[in-house]
Amino acid sequence: MILGLMIFLLASYVLIVAETSRLPMVAGWDSTLPGWFSRLHPRFGTPVRSLCVIVAISAVAAVISSMGVGRQEAFQVLQNSNQINFGIYYCAMFAAPLLAGARFGPKPGFWLLLSAVLGLLVTVASVVLTTVPIVQVNSTWGFAGKVASAALLTNLIGLAVYWRGRRRSRIVQDTPTVFSTTS
Repeated sequence: MILGLMIFLLASYVLIVAETSRLPMVAGWDSTLPGWFSRLHPRFGTPVRSLCVIVAISAVAAVISSMGVGRQEAFQVLQNSNQINFGIYYCAMFAAPLLAGARFGPKPGFWLLLSAVLGLLVTVASVVLTTVPIVQVNSTWGFAGKVASAALLTNLIGLAVYWRGRRRSRIVQDTPTVFSTTS
């Protein structure tokens, strides 16, 4: 059973790395990130540079989260900061019917609004409670700080990539296109 679980765990990590390595590659294709990320291996067609960056980021996150703490706390820091990131996106999803109203289609009904409010409340409570450790830690405030700062850092990086892509798309749209005809 232990061997089967270890094989499953290893296979799931390989799958996660393979999936996430495609994100920088596609962002390179869209010119949101430098084109360096989008270059493929000539023989195998894999995004080697994007894979290397994802593996390096994962290794750095693993080392930083485990500095001065035990294995359980390091795992909880990574897991909980990931849950906060998901919570932020769910908050945006639940807030959309409340803030957008009828701008993007028919006016939301009572049940949709009630569901959005309840979903938003549960998600906010979950995000706040995620900073509370469920394992024995050296410092509760230190744990909360690590979790919150990891989530904040990843979202700031995401915002920087988004703003860079928006700026580049505006530049591309504002650039006049010159057509050349040859006869």
